[in-house]
Amino acid sequence: MHAYRFRVVTALMFFAVALSNIGAAQTQGLMDPNAPAVGQSKSPHGRVMAPGSSIARAGDAGVRARTHLQVFVPEQAVTPFASQAVTPFVGPPFAGLGFETPASLACVYSLVPRTNACNPNLVFTNPTGGFGAIALVDAFHYPTALTDLQTFSTQFGLKAPNLTVVFAAGTKPVQDPTGGWELEAALDLEWAHAMAPDARLFLVEARSNSFSDLLAAERVAGNLVASAGGGEVSNSWGSAEFSGETSFDSNFTTAGVVYFASSGDQPGVEYPAASPNVVAAGGTTTARNL
Repeated sequence: MHAYRFRVVTALMFFAVALSNIGAAQTQGLMDPNAPAVGQSKSPHGRVMAPGSSIARAGDAGVRARTHLQVFVPEQAVTPFASQAVTPFVGPPFAGLGFETPASLACVYSLVPRTNACNPNLVFTNPTGGFGAIALVDAFHYPTALTDLQTFSTQFGLKAPNLTVVFAAGTKPVQDPTGGWELEAALDLEWAHAMAPDARLFLVEARSNSFSDLLAAERVAGNLVASAGGGEVSNSWGSAEFSGETSFDSNFTTAGVVYFASSGDQPGVEYPAASPNVVAAGGTTTARNL
């Protein structure tokens, strides 16, 4: 039961919207308006955009990884979250917009009793439990990781997080110039904590998004989780498959650790999700007519 719960938790991180960061992304101009079709698409209520860190580029396969992240930007003019006072959770952040919440996604995945069609405006029971450790491997430095996670937790009535930020190379990495890796890390942390609030969290920051740096961080993450009594390592990044990728499979073999990787947001197979030592997470979405 516990292992199943962690599998659900990690899969959720790859598609859920990072609610507390959408406003900041709009304000700081992190989205790429000139990206290909995956980068931007229209809907009746807004558009889906990808940060520069999520755009696949020629020559990256097996050399540099990209994030698997898209963000819904509402057409309505909304006040960025960063400028709002944090108040206890009383519903979705903006009335009339269909944002998912920790309670609504927990309802969809039956981590709490299913009721009211899991309508984000009508369900308020957050998940409880989780155990062991979850390590999130991301590139570059995210300076406000803890305070952002605390803000998210306050917004939605979650318990205080237990987060440790670790520099995989021993020194603080630079920040991602596109900002996309910070947004990905926020997404990973917030929804891991939302679905398994009692689990200990590690954010393991790779020096860059090169495969050599990310795999070094992977080894650090595996050792941290194993030392904490076991758990999961989650990776929301990858690249198209490449020759010689099997030589990297040994980075996902720490005893007592289950490894997850996003299968990507475009057609085709990506690594490390394709590794036989990794659970590929993806192909799941929610569709609402509420």
